[in-house]
Amino acid sequence: MTILITGGGLVGSHVAKELVEDLGMEVFLYDVFPNTIHFLQKYMGTKVKMVIGDIRDLPKLIETIRSYKVDKIVHTAALIDYKYINENPYTAFDINVKGTLNVLEASRILNVKRIVYTSSGSVYGKAKAPAHEDTPINPDDMYGMSKALSELLGLQYAKSYGIDFRCTRLYFIYGEGMYYREKKDLLEPPVNPLHIVYTMLLSAIRGVSFRIDKGADDELDYTYVMDSAHGVILALMKDKVSHRVFNISNGKAYTLIDVSNAIKRFIPQAHIEIGKGKIEGWPPRPSFLSIERAKAELGYEPKYGLEEGIKDFYKRIKDRV
Repeated sequence: MTILITGGGLVGSHVAKELVEDLGMEVFLYDVFPNTIHFLQKYMGTKVKMVIGDIRDLPKLIETIRSYKVDKIVHTAALIDYKYINENPYTAFDINVKGTLNVLEASRILNVKRIVYTSSGSVYGKAKAPAHEDTPINPDDMYGMSKALSELLGLQYAKSYGIDFRCTRLYFIYGEGMYYREKKDLLEPPVNPLHIVYTMLLSAIRGVSFRIDKGADDELDYTYVMDSAHGVILALMKDKVSHRVFNISNGKAYTLIDVSNAIKRFIPQAHIEIGKGKIEGWPPRPSFLSIERAKAELGYEPKYGLEEGIKDFYKRIKDRV
């Protein structure tokens, strides 16, 4: 079995690693950034074969799938920074939506057996927690809309062309791979929900104070990347499923105070201050997702609670930052 993974970022790299090291699969990773490719080769050696290509380049994608006789695809390539997407919607939809369309069309042409698409709980918008897979999707920002449109395209390709399309809705992922850079190039990301766990941990490791005026009342379903990747792989490997859409998350809501306390268990001297209230400007999301369907159909069970995830994350990056 040959698997193509589009995108070598946080989720794609961990999916590749687990498929190769734990399941012995042949994996090709398709990414547009040579620097990402080079770092991942250093990180994983030659176990994962790399292809430099743009997800918007349909002929290149078709050539890659045909040349390597790809059986299944995990499609993770996308822009995820909601602020950048709001400011650059055309570019974002060109990558996120047209890129997904290219994966679907290439798969239709070449009879790829299965596609697993990594979507997001952002498609639920303002829905109350816990959001279930049957909760109507109602995205409230451009990122969520790009994910919702991609889901609908995949589901329609499944209906019209019989493609085995499966969708995993991931949620607020943190872990090694968020910034695949050498020690000297590690940057401090902005304080936003995509990076805040990383930012807080990085500040604590470096002995730098972390303070935000509001945020103590924010609750989100922070999920360790190892669980996210494993859920994607379960969706990929399961032969028969009753549904096409699965929430993959921790299934619990955590506050930023919970995150702070977890960090302080391993770095007692960490200086973290979080003011009361909610951070303004974050797009609305359910505080957590229901993962009962994934448990029942895929056998998914998160292995990392917040403290366990942060502990593992800390061990992996503490000597690099």
